[in-house]
Amino acid sequence: MKIPIPGRSNSVANSKESIVTGEFKLASGMRVALGFSLIEIVIALAIMSILVGIALPMYQGYVLRSHRTIVHSEMLNILTRQEIYYVENRQYGTLQDLRYDANIVGIAKNGNIVAEGLGIYDLQMKTAQPAGNYLVKADATGIQLADSECLEITLDLKGSREKSECW
Repeated sequence: MKIPIPGRSNSVANSKESIVTGEFKLASGMRVALGFSLIEIVIALAIMSILVGIALPMYQGYVLRSHRTIVHSEMLNILTRQEIYYVENRQYGTLQDLRYDANIVGIAKNGNIVAEGLGIYDLQMKTAQPAGNYLVKADATGIQLADSECLEITLDLKGSREKSECW
């Protein structure tokens, strides 16, 4: 049961009309519009687009750096496997000797080993048997090509890194 409010018309027709039109009549007879105007919506969209324009490139930079971390982990894994292989065989091996599927392998976003060219980086190893040295090299592929600072990352036997800003 509705309780009548003094100074207002309490008919069912009036209340339905006000819901549909988004307007209410005050006791003085003035109409008050509810909702947002087109200008307010456009201003809100402009502010949101500016914020997205600032945040998106920063987010993409974080994603590229996280991909570098994945490849760093795998390169250090190769370094460890090489040392184990050296202890057992008295020489450094290729990626296939270290039980990888090929001499050039890809690293996926989740850290899994994939075929060459299908991941975010391609890993390869160059060994110099007479000198007893090797170099692990990661070349950016796919979406990681947007990381212009670190298209190539290297790591050698001693753990030396060519570009320190990429680590």
